Amino acid sequence: MTAFVLKIILVVSIICGNAAVIFVDGEKYYELYMLLRAVSMMAVPVAAFLMVEGFHNTKNRKIYFGRLFVAGIAAEFPFLLASSVGLTRIADGIKRHVDAEGTLNADNMKKLLEQSDKISKYYKDLYYACGRYAIDGLITLSAAFLMIVLVDKIRSKYFGYKKLAFAALSTLVIIVTLAVVVILPCENPMEIIFFAAVFYYLRGNKPYTAIMTLMMVLCFYTRYGMIMANGTVLAALLIQTYNGKQGSAKYKYVFYAVYPLQFLILSGIRYFIT
Repeated sequence: MTAFVLKIILVVSIICGNAAVIFVDGEKYYELYMLLRAVSMMAVPVAAFLMVEGFHNTKNRKIYFGRLFVAGIAAEFPFLLASSVGLTRIADGIKRHVDAEGTLNADNMKKLLEQSDKISKYYKDLYYACGRYAIDGLITLSAAFLMIVLVDKIRSKYFGYKKLAFAALSTLVIIVTLAVVVILPCENPMEIIFFAAVFYYLRGNKPYTAIMTLMMVLCFYTRYGMIMANGTVLAALLIQTYNGKQGSAKYKYVFYAVYPLQFLILSGIRYFIT
């Protein structure tokens, strides 16, 4: 499987996740909602894998980072727009189940969701999907890319007899990067940073990459449940079929445009049908 095919899978999985948040009434169609959300779980490992491959294969890492970061900035308003649609649905659901006075914002929604057993698991997952992050996933990927750049420079400097220094400094870089994206807060910070580190350190070693990816699946299971972890399992299997080839290169810039546009299109459709 080429990188181009993986990018198509990435786009489809992202759209499925956002369509679930924006359109699907999980109280009536919970199975459909969870299916689409499970498909969306493929996005994080596939995106991290493609970013690491891009780091190694690009001719100009500064331009590559620039594309990621600019696309992330361009996606920020559409991302927040789509998130606001999800938050509106959560607020409506909370008001149907509990007596909530005043304006519901992300903070008091979180408290009500944690304290009330009357509110369905659907609204709690919906909040997890769209209520916790202020910055979109491409910015998280951009931070992960900078992290890999720094780790790679440390690796080239302390390669060989100074392995302990490399391990200590690279771990520090990862921890600092993770702290920054969590504090901001960026979308899927822990997942993207950890997957990026795994794919960087174990690049070219498929058996070990598969084992480490499955270990990350266990992390997804403890955080999201088995249904959603299945999406990560599928992503791990698809990544194992990667043949090292880029595939069609003429549409590579289209993928950067699709990410912000799909937020706008889905949110726009929701606006016109309600």
